[in-house]
Amino acid sequence: MPLKTLKQLVQAAGTFGKPEIKLHFEPGKVQVEKFTIRHPDVTLGIFPSQRFDLPPDAGVLDTLALASLMSPEQIVDQGLRERVETAQRSASVAVSSAEGALRELGIGRERIQELVDARIKDTAKTLAGGPKL
Repeated sequence: MPLKTLKQLVQAAGTFGKPEIKLHFEPGKVQVEKFTIRHPDVTLGIFPSQRFDLPPDAGVLDTLALASLMSPEQIVDQGLRERVETAQRSASVAVSSAEGALRELGIGRERIQELVDARIKDTAKTLAGGPKL
C-alpha cells in the first residue's frame, strides 16, 4: 500500500472516534468501517510473510530506514537492492549539498551525516513499531 494511501487510512480511521474499527482489504481498495479508499497499488499478500513490501512512492528516508532493519542479503532477496542504492545515492548528494551550504558555519560532513543517521534510526524504530524519540 502506498504511504499516501496509508495516511488517508489513518486519517479516516481517526474520524470515527472509537477505540476499535473494522478494516477490510481487497485488491485495489481498503474499507474503513463504511468509508472506502481506492488505489491500484493496494494489494494482498500471504500472511504471515517474510517479504517486505516497500510502497512504490516510498521516499528516501523510509527506504533507508527499512533497509537499516535488514541485512544486505535480505535487501537483495527482497528485490530492493536497486531502490536502496538509489536512496543511498540521493542521501549522499543531499549531505554533500548541505556540507557545501553549511561550510561557512563550520558544520562539517561528519555532523550532517550524524543527523541523517539519527533520523534514519528514528524512522526505522517507528517502522518497526518502537517508540519515536
